[in-house]
Amino acid sequence: SVFLDIDFRNSSFPFMGINHGHLNDIPIRLNRLSFSGEMAYEIYVPAGHGEEVWQAVYDAGQPDGIVPYGTEALNILRTEKGHVSGPEIDGRTTLADLGMGRMASRKKSFVGSALMQREGLVDSSRPQLVGLTPVGNKEKFSAGAILCEPGQHRGHGIGHVSSVAYSPELATTIGLGFVSGGMSRQGDLIDAVFPLHGEVTAVRVVSPHFVDPEGVRLHA
Repeated sequence: SVFLDIDFRNSSFPFMGINHGHLNDIPIRLNRLSFSGEMAYEIYVPAGHGEEVWQAVYDAGQPDGIVPYGTEALNILRTEKGHVSGPEIDGRTTLADLGMGRMASRKKSFVGSALMQREGLVDSSRPQLVGLTPVGNKEKFSAGAILCEPGQHRGHGIGHVSSVAYSPELATTIGLGFVSGGMSRQGDLIDAVFPLHGEVTAVRVVSPHFVDPEGVRLHA
């Protein structure tokens, strides 16, 4: 049997909270956070106890139908929620580009606060994060595709596709990308062009939050 001496489901353990305790006799740190955008937890244990703890949690969850899933499924979940990851945080994007500008303090200085005000980084024409869906639900498009105005497939276009996944919940391909003008172009049709394979797919600019945009699941 498994004894976990932390009640991580009560109201005193909110989203982004951290608690410490033991799983049997193994000290653990339990983080209430989510990469997937669903209600989730991460368990940290001393080196050498990972497999034992994983098996204990797996066994304890069998009555509730617990199943393991891999990083590909995790990537689909986070794309559905519009959670940015490596493909979006590539060293060229700012908080504002990612729609997270309000997270930066306006009352005090911090590392990078002066840089954020440079002319090129506050230019409203910078490519900003958007969601993308194919005009035809059965159509597909590729990560790395260049985003262009319809029929204007020259040069660097107006942005690029950063992540693509097939969403089982929406039964269509969805993507995250960066478009000049960002969400001011919501509803517009543009072309996702992948010259290497000769692909041109008409896509629509939508919110990057495809599933549970209010975060009800995340904060359950």
